Amino acid sequence: MKFELLPNEILLDLFDYFNGVDLLRGFYGLNTRFNFLLYNQFRNYRFKFDFVSKHNFDMICQQHLPFITNRVIAVSLTDDDNTPEQINLFLSYIKSFNEFIQLRSLSLYYIRSYETLMKILDQCYHLCYHTHLNISDCYFRVNQMNFQLLVNSIWSLPKLIHCDFAVETEEQKLFFTPTKFSLSLQNISIGINELKLNQINQLCKSTPRLKHLHVSLDSSSYSDYKPFILSTLIHLEVSMFNVVESLLIKLFQSTPNLCRLSVDLLSNLIDGHRWEQIIRNHLLKLRVFRLKMQQTPVSSHVDTCHSQLQDLLDRAPNVHYLCIHHDASLPIQMSLFKYSNTSVRQLNLTDYSRYFNEEECIKLSRSPLGIQCEVLSIMVTHRESIIYMIKYMINLRSLQIQCEDEKNCEDLAEIEKNNGSCDKKLENKDELIEWLKDRLSITCLIKRNADWTNIILIWI
Repeated sequence: MKFELLPNEILLDLFDYFNGVDLLRGFYGLNTRFNFLLYNQFRNYRFKFDFVSKHNFDMICQQHLPFITNRVIAVSLTDDDNTPEQINLFLSYIKSFNEFIQLRSLSLYYIRSYETLMKILDQCYHLCYHTHLNISDCYFRVNQMNFQLLVNSIWSLPKLIHCDFAVETEEQKLFFTPTKFSLSLQNISIGINELKLNQINQLCKSTPRLKHLHVSLDSSSYSDYKPFILSTLIHLEVSMFNVVESLLIKLFQSTPNLCRLSVDLLSNLIDGHRWEQIIRNHLLKLRVFRLKMQQTPVSSHVDTCHSQLQDLLDRAPNVHYLCIHHDASLPIQMSLFKYSNTSVRQLNLTDYSRYFNEEECIKLSRSPLGIQCEVLSIMVTHRESIIYMIKYMINLRSLQIQCEDEKNCEDLAEIEKNNGSCDKKLENKDELIEWLKDRLSITCLIKRNADWTNIILIWI
């Protein structure tokens, strides 16, 4: 049977398995029937924009999003180095997140603006179906944010059930427990920030329906712990760097209904026989136990790997990301331009510890890995090589590059003095940025990395 002969009900079920980006790119415009299904019948759009070219991102947001906003149930945005400024661009294309009346899940990665994050959370407050929130890999300067206000804003979202939270600041190691109550939150994952035992008590008091908790424990202070029974908690994932057995036992004594437990220990390991005793004595309802213990081994010798890289690539048919390290004192091996692996899409050559000249860039762009590469990190001798690679590496959607013939050293020094913040005025007079803008498509987004100002990010 031909695909287009399938009934509408089956087609709509199949559409559920597609990322909205791929769905619209693959089916919109084929015929009027598909256009009608996509714009009028399908109601479960999920957009993951983390692996998308700038061209396709603009096309989705400009041509399609205005017609399907009320049928989008999930959005994932990221401001990482492969898609710089994506979140701000998305906000420029919409009036407000209030338009996404069916939105259930929102994920924000690598967001660097506290004001932007708070603005988005405020817009989500009145969404009736917003149950899942993921704020991860975010970094703010201490003087630019109010951590307590951020946490309280999340706990104030009235329909939120699941929250993943990983926000890093320069000096703030511990998590700020909420002073607001959430009667809806049931699943919480807190990455990066650590919690003291008493903070877990406070967290559970502020979240009376909490069932699943993922946290890192601070083992430095537990003597003042006041036991509090966490009766609703049935699934706990906990990690610790310096393991204190008595600390874990105090926590387990407070979780009488725990059914699932995952423990990640980084040092001061606890042996299996002791774990059996702990479980029998304190975790009577436990049904699933997962344990991960790590310890840096001390070896008197280092094994030397003599097998060739191509042999390794042949044994890894599904590898997506490849990073190659190379001694700067050695010449680039011609074999680099001959390696092949059909699944590699991200290539990191910055650890080659040297700049690629024009001839080497040409060879790379014509090589098997270069032709299929979508994300490239590299250092080049001449800026002209940037233009050449973007033109001839036909699948490239993101480029992170360092250029040896950088000529705006004074501007870079000024950026460093400003704590790495690359403001718009400085960016506008950036000689290399302007040179690239004059030669690349107007749809390309070009900017400097906020932390490493000698790195230029190009989203194609």
